[in-house]
Amino acid sequence: SSDLFGTSRYDLYEDDGVTQGYRKGEFARTLIEMEAPAALDVPGASVSVKVGAARGQYAGMPATRAWALDVHSPAKPAKVTVAGRALPVFDISTGDRATRDKVRASFNAAAEGWLYDPADRRGVLHIKIAPQKLSAAFTVLITQ
Repeated sequence: SSDLFGTSRYDLYEDDGVTQGYRKGEFARTLIEMEAPAALDVPGASVSVKVGAARGQYAGMPATRAWALDVHSPAKPAKVTVAGRALPVFDISTGDRATRDKVRASFNAAAEGWLYDPADRRGVLHIKIAPQKLSAAFTVLITQ
């Protein structure tokens, strides 16, 4: 899982975790960039998270990866899309505790979707994305 705040940029580094092949250049890096406005709770404002194609390779590198992104936000978004496709929302803003727990369990079991939790670290948008090819970039768009 990646924890994302405001406008940020970093490289996700990975290697086989076993050998010293990284010393011979056997590793991969994936650039993750988040662009966010100064005020995230303005209607119509949007946040984009760009996940680049993996650069490099190592023995045993998977062809695809499921992604879990935690985006810190003071407000629940209206919509979350991946490559233009809307993700399902798991809404815990209504109902009693048992209902919210069932929704959270459904989110945890789902391959894709988003759940906004205002009580988690002053507001966190949890996003799950089904496996994507590591050789291709994609963008997550969060719209308020």
